[in-house]
Amino acid sequence: MDRRASRLNDDDKVVSLGVDPPTAQPEPTRPMSRLHSTAVVITVLFAVLSIASALAFVTVNWSGTSRRYVIAIALLSVVGFLAGVAITVFSAARDTYTRR
Repeated sequence: MDRRASRLNDDDKVVSLGVDPPTAQPEPTRPMSRLHSTAVVITVLFAVLSIASALAFVTVNWSGTSRRYVIAIALLSVVGFLAGVAITVFSAARDTYTRR
């Protein structure tokens, strides 16, 4: 008997008896969740708001109480930006695991 003929070709399929077939892989999820996308948009909006308020504070001569409003908007937009970044990072970490 020829040794080449006794070997299996790559096209031949071998089925082991007594072994369960492999289970189906879970379906892949979307790359980004809605929470992650929303957090990115919120981060961008707060970044633009903080840059605009900083430029407005520097370029315009604000008087009295209006100066305080511009500073308050700038500080709140920085806090919102940091919150958006934190949500973005944690939702990206959550999206690395597959969901069933």
